[in-house]
Amino acid sequence: METIASLIEQTNIYIKKSDFLNALVLIEKITALIPGVSESTVFLVQKAGEAIKVNNSESAREILNDILFELAYLQIREPKRKGYPNISPNKILSDLLEQQFDIDYFEINIEEYHEYVQSAQYSEKFPDYYPYNFAEKSLEHYIAAQILKLNERDTYIDVASQCSPVAVIYANLFGSKTYRQDLSFPAGLTGNQIGGDAANMPVPDEFATKMALHCSFEHFEGDSDIGFIHETGRVLEPGGSVCIVPLYLADEYSIVTDPVVAISQGVIFQDEATVCCVKGFNNRFGRFYDPATLKSRILSNLGNLTLKLFRITNASFDPSCYVQFAALLEKPVEQISLKSKEPSIPQPLDELFEARKKIAQLVCERDEYKTWVPPGHFYSPIPSMEAVRIKENKIFNIIPQQIPGIDLNIKVQMALFDKFKDYYKEQPFEAYKKSNVRYFFENPAYLY
Repeated sequence: METIASLIEQTNIYIKKSDFLNALVLIEKITALIPGVSESTVFLVQKAGEAIKVNNSESAREILNDILFELAYLQIREPKRKGYPNISPNKILSDLLEQQFDIDYFEINIEEYHEYVQSAQYSEKFPDYYPYNFAEKSLEHYIAAQILKLNERDTYIDVASQCSPVAVIYANLFGSKTYRQDLSFPAGLTGNQIGGDAANMPVPDEFATKMALHCSFEHFEGDSDIGFIHETGRVLEPGGSVCIVPLYLADEYSIVTDPVVAISQGVIFQDEATVCCVKGFNNRFGRFYDPATLKSRILSNLGNLTLKLFRITNASFDPSCYVQFAALLEKPVEQISLKSKEPSIPQPLDELFEARKKIAQLVCERDEYKTWVPPGHFYSPIPSMEAVRIKENKIFNIIPQQIPGIDLNIKVQMALFDKFKDYYKEQPFEAYKKSNVRYFFENPAYLY
């Protein structure tokens, strides 16, 4: 029996095979089955038919993909939205401190990073590794190595490794004994390859001293994120540690998905998460914690582990890099029962957390007002917020129609604007990513 999910999956296959006519037949079938299909989607179905008639393959593919996204989106449960989650690093940082997370700041030594890339010999030995996203991936590898402080005494597992060369690189650079783990590998421990679930690894207790997850922890579906935290406590030696980079955080608990993939493959999302649907994402599941959910799912399930978060302060030295946060989980060398033994020196935790909140506020101000003079100074391009508030009614509430001494010539400006509109159709960018251009509007950094 055909279901909407199976029809969406088959339509996607037809589009990828450039079998646009059969794809259109199935889309018309899906449209009839789904209630609430918009008039704009129905119109796109007609446009797709026209493009197919005149053999305009590029246009047909583009329109059919747009339609399939909209139809799949209708099948995603609420709450949902289109586009990536909202990410406000300073707000997130403040909320993390409010939740009493242990936070440190990590500033990338840019010269040292470039030396790492050269020493790792990515271009010589791994030339096909993420050519479109190399700066971010290699930066993640560098950050993890720095936070973990890898050395020749370490037994390292690269978790969710798939095709990553980092286990080889770490072995060469730091002399560590390295293993690669992935769900796609054959089950069991074979040589340096660990196959199976990262939350149930076929290795002995206290097998490893260090582990890392590079852009992979967010893909752990369901409760497998919690399962992995529990497994970490078993697999690590006392004194061992795990680095998660990036740790994806957002203003609200969100799961990013491609609805075409999600509906085709029956992905299940936690009820409390907002599902963020991104066309062309081509992934089932990408989890973004908010601070409260990070606390309930991770901090509350640490067991004998400790957790420290890192705010990466200067990843924007390369505009293609987006890592904002990382996490370090550590297994203490000695386990001390707090019930049986009181600490000899009382810890002023309230004062400590207040101090960290103050530090975070100062860091936020520094990042926001990073000039050699304070806001409001004659030489500063940034106004003083106090001065703005004094005149906020005059600035924001009264919008003048004329400016003394300046002829705005509004009619001519509007006529010119109408002319500019004709050129808009020539720009090559679209809302979602296409294979032939790098930029797209619905991106997490620079929208429209």
